[in-house]
Amino acid sequence: MTIVESEQTQPSEDLRYGRFPRRFQAVLIDGMVISLAMAAGISAVIALNSDDLRRVIGFLVAAGWLLYEPVLVAFFGSTIGHYYCNLRVVDDRGGNVGFIKAVVRSALKASLGILSFVSMATTRRHQAIHDVLTRSTVQIRDAAKASPETYRSERMDLSSVDMPSRDQLPLNQLGNTRLPMSVSFRESMGFPKGTIVYRTPRRLVAILPNWALIADDGTGGVAFDNARDYRDKTGDDGEWTWIKEF
Repeated sequence: MTIVESEQTQPSEDLRYGRFPRRFQAVLIDGMVISLAMAAGISAVIALNSDDLRRVIGFLVAAGWLLYEPVLVAFFGSTIGHYYCNLRVVDDRGGNVGFIKAVVRSALKASLGILSFVSMATTRRHQAIHDVLTRSTVQIRDAAKASPETYRSERMDLSSVDMPSRDQLPLNQLGNTRLPMSVSFRESMGFPKGTIVYRTPRRLVAILPNWALIADDGTGGVAFDNARDYRDKTGDDGEWTWIKEF
């Protein structure tokens, strides 16, 4: 099971974190915007005969290159690339990150380059290194406009949780209920209140309120002592994506 870090203990249904392809697309768009602005500035410098105006334009181009991302992220939550890709940078305390933090975040991102995004594969909230170090996340700006392939929900790590044994499994509350591979949560599935459903790379998994576990790969529900027991017996050690809480 993927080991990830976060101060939160349970994923939020409302938070959707931008996936790497979407974030990389935003980086490319921002690169194009900055390149066009610099090309326009250089063209203006070449065309002008005044050394003073050249210095002014050169200074503005350099300042724009350095401050483009920090200013837009701090005051609007998004660069042009972020906005076009329906993304926004959010401070862990809520709202936009402050200007100083935005400057540090931009500097880290520029220094580390593409390597900064490697940590998105393991962090709980799909954070790049520059996100983790500045306590920020990149989330979907407008959920109504987002398609499922552009975001991920928060990962859940159960490997370190102290869980009860299967002797405490309230089977009398489950009856013959099983999880189908194609889930519709509009109708009741008979699980006790507090049950949380996750999708793993191989099957759907329901965690009951007492941490007992029911897994279904489409052929029927199977009970396990806990998450470790499930992982050891099935070899399914990929990330868990939060789907629904009853």
